[in-house]
Amino acid sequence: MYNNPRNTANCVPPKSALVRIKAGTPNETRVRGYRLHFKIDLPEELMQIAYESGLGEKGSMGFGMIANEK
Repeated sequence: MYNNPRNTANCVPPKSALVRIKAGTPNETRVRGYRLHFKIDLPEELMQIAYESGLGEKGSMGFGMIANEK
C-alpha cells in the first residue's frame, strides 16, 4: 500500500515567510517557514492523517497546516 506509485506529491516553488512568535518581547523567536501550493494524491486513510496532523517538523508549534483547495 505505501509503495504504491499513486502516492505522489507535486508542488510549485515555495515562498519564504518569516514568522515571529511572541513578537516584541524578550522571548521573541523567529521561525522561517515556506508557503506553497501542492497537489497530493494519497489513499484516504493517509490523507486523513495528513489533514488532521499537518505536514512537516514544527506541527506542535502550529505549522504544517494543509487546506483542501478546489
